[in-house]
Amino acid sequence: MRTNDQIEALRIGEIDVGICHAAVRGESWLRQRTIAEYGLCAALPAADSPTARGAVTLAALAARGLVLFPEGEGPPDRTQIVEAFRQAGCEPRIVQEASPTLAVLACVAAGLGASLLPDCVGFIGMTGVRMCDIERPNGLPKVGLALIRRIHPRRKLVDRFWQACLDQARVAG
Repeated sequence: MRTNDQIEALRIGEIDVGICHAAVRGESWLRQRTIAEYGLCAALPAADSPTARGAVTLAALAARGLVLFPEGEGPPDRTQIVEAFRQAGCEPRIVQEASPTLAVLACVAAGLGASLLPDCVGFIGMTGVRMCDIERPNGLPKVGLALIRRIHPRRKLVDRFWQACLDQARVAG
């Protein structure tokens, strides 16, 4: 489920706990804890030849064209990405908007452009996409993974599950 869908499902009581991208918009009835944080990496068409160092520059990505989430969706935050490109001295060229993440990866696999996605996305292993580090990723945002739940009503089973998730995140972190 997308983050906004999880928030709505929590609000109406369809689910008790969600795991989504942080930061979640503040709601008085919602509790959230960031349990992991990921840097961004480049998603490139697998047909592109790898760079000598295995990393790509922001300038090379800007020249290739970017497939990004529509404004206001994500993560990663599009405004922060555009600003990081500008700080690196290049203007990003957005060639396609897509959502959700699998649609972004499909566009990359089809050769429409490159994208910047949390490095955990590499575990999806999408055919036709190669994940690669970004040289000097200064200014690029990190993407958090959050655990979310309603503050009330409290249920013991949900409290135990919540705590187990937080404990496991500390062990893994």
